[in-house]
Amino acid sequence: MILKNGVRGFSLIFILVLMVGLSACSMTNIKPVPFSDLTAKQKALWMMAVYNREAQDYKLKATFEDLTEPEKEIMREKKKILEKAWPLIDAYDKLVVGVGVSDKEKEDEILKLLTQLERLLIRKIDF
Repeated sequence: MILKNGVRGFSLIFILVLMVGLSACSMTNIKPVPFSDLTAKQKALWMMAVYNREAQDYKLKATFEDLTEPEKEIMREKKKILEKAWPLIDAYDKLVVGVGVSDKEKEDEILKLLTQLERLLIRKIDF
């Protein structure tokens, strides 16, 4: 009985905190910043975050033994894109950190690859 009431009490407190947090967030007037308005360093951080998230997803799903053939094909495509994207993102990051200036051509090439990853996500079968 104690555990059940303790869990219920915790659940009620959690829901209350969640509601207060959501209402506080809705009162702030935070709007997403367009990619073009980000600084070069912010763009590099965003690119790294997207890459790391997708690479982690790939590493996890690559361990699944029961993938269907379409899922395996998506994983192969994802690996190719990740392998192409990393040297570009790394070079862009080093350029931005070292010189402080972004390279529009590299930026466009990286965005193209990250868009390909996004299309894979839209197309993929959730498994």
